[in-house]
Amino acid sequence: YQSDETCLQQLRMNRSTFVKICGMIGTIDKLKASKYLQIDEQVAIFLYILAHHVKNRVVRFQFHRSRETISKHFNNVLNAIVRLEKDLFQKPVPIPENSTDDRWKWFKVFLC
Repeated sequence: YQSDETCLQQLRMNRSTFVKICGMIGTIDKLKASKYLQIDEQVAIFLYILAHHVKNRVVRFQFHRSRETISKHFNNVLNAIVRLEKDLFQKPVPIPENSTDDRWKWFKVFLC
């Protein structure tokens, strides 16, 4: 993607974040560039599906790949993201019962 604006519209993240994620995923042994798809295109397919909530049939026209290829690489990237969970996702911090923050008072019943 040539600009941050295009990248934001298509993948819902800027180019520098996209490059960082591709680099992190590229360090995982199981996700490698294939003969026809580089890691960045595999990640772009994954993010495009998530960003636009589209089916493989739709994505195959956007990326000019078969449904099988789209499905295979989506699952490969998903597995790589799951393996990176400790680096990408923060563990939630519980809200204390005596919290005085007004944002949470409506949810006290649900935060048990």
